[in-house]
Amino acid sequence: MSRTASAALQIGPLNVRVTPGKTITPGEVPAGGEFSVALAARNASNGPLTSLVIEEPGSGAFLSEELTFAGFTGWTWPSGATAGTVVWHFASASDQTDPISATGAPTAPTPASGDWITGFTLSYTGEIAEGTTAGATFTVQTDPGMIADAAPFYEDVANVVGVTGTNPAGTDTETASDDVRIYFPEVALELEKTVRPALVTPGARCSPSSRRRPRPSRRASRRPASSSRTPGTPRMTPPPSGTPSARARSRSWTSPRVPR
Repeated sequence: MSRTASAALQIGPLNVRVTPGKTITPGEVPAGGEFSVALAARNASNGPLTSLVIEEPGSGAFLSEELTFAGFTGWTWPSGATAGTVVWHFASASDQTDPISATGAPTAPTPASGDWITGFTLSYTGEIAEGTTAGATFTVQTDPGMIADAAPFYEDVANVVGVTGTNPAGTDTETASDDVRIYFPEVALELEKTVRPALVTPGARCSPSSRRRPRPSRRASRRPASSSRTPGTPRMTPPPSGTPSARARSRSWTSPRVPR
């Protein structure tokens, strides 16, 4: 006896699509403090990419004399990538290109005196698998004197990441952004003192008490949690690493989730 079975198979065209992610934590810091920037780039195509590029920043200015790159703290190598490079960008010096690998994040070069890192570009090549994510997290150190002791006592800084993917179907480029509020680092207390009872007779006892309380900050409260990301662009969380791991006012893993 013999039997047969059949099933339909539909073969569609290859497409090219990438999904970027950007999260800054915490959302507000005092001048002189640090914050973390998480970048992600997911291959959302229906097939592999031959190249995947993360540009930081993707547009505008971000890192400066007042916002300095303080090193990578997280690193995710995309599955299927066989080689990669990082191109460091400086305020004055020429770009510097270094190799990167799955073994861990690269060490940033030390800029010359009076110069600073303004950004970097991560590039991966190979057969970058469908659904895989490349990612990096780095720390930014803020300058203690970057916010004046004058209204509005803070500055909102936006940061955009750009992601580009390429395969035989073409090229796709997308951006995502988030922001951070940096405020004047005010420390102040008010002192209150009371004596009870208010009226006593000679020889009677009274009980003085005092308390300190923080003085209300002059800076504006942080607006409700939001993002300056392009509408429709989700926050992303680069998955846990599977391998070891200028002065411009326009500069404009909590883990962002990776959309499936």
